[in-house]
Amino acid sequence: MSTDASAPRWLIVVRRDKPALYHDLSRTFQTTPQVAVILDRRVTARGERPATQRRTPLTAAEIELWETVGFRLIPPPILALQDTPYR
Repeated sequence: MSTDASAPRWLIVVRRDKPALYHDLSRTFQTTPQVAVILDRRVTARGERPATQRRTPLTAAEIELWETVGFRLIPPPILALQDTPYR
């Protein structure tokens, strides 16, 4: 992860089936350099989530929010840990 002061400090990952939400959040945070908004692009050939994950599994509460709200907010400390190959 970059230590550049302009690097995003927060990451918002939006479900791929929520393009309107992605555009709304992108527009809302376009002038906030500390926030990056991206679409979740993780899929297999059949459109399912990959079988192997490097990430820590989501809790039941996080899964419920992902399914109902349509996005996940990832704070800075977790972003820093993503640079390690296995957590």
